[in-house]
Amino acid sequence: MQLHPEPAAVPVGRQALDRLEPSLEQRLFDELRLLVSELVTNSVRHARMNEDAWIEMEVDVLPDVVRARVSDRGKGFAAPPPSERVLRRRSGPLQTSGWGLYLVEQVANRWGIESEPDGVSVWFEIDRSAA
Repeated sequence: MQLHPEPAAVPVGRQALDRLEPSLEQRLFDELRLLVSELVTNSVRHARMNEDAWIEMEVDVLPDVVRARVSDRGKGFAAPPPSERVLRRRSGPLQTSGWGLYLVEQVANRWGIESEPDGVSVWFEIDRSAA
């Protein structure tokens, strides 16, 4: 799915996942929606794309795993080192931003960031047996 790089992309992306709800366990579906929402939000807030660019969202439901990938044409970034992840978490529950990748790390079984020639992709996997 392609999403415009604007705040409305977040609920549009979430709603696009609704058709998957009947085929997933409720907890897994809720986790998928949360993490996809966080990654689309990161693309909207940080990629600084022009209006004719797109955020791409891809979700694959397989028998043993659900994979999701959100890609944009932003300049990209590297995963924060573990020491920063701990500091970010300890900064307090009232912190209003910076929770996206922390949540991905806590909920997903695997995740990563891939730099591409024309942007960046963040992906994650949730094992179906873990949900």
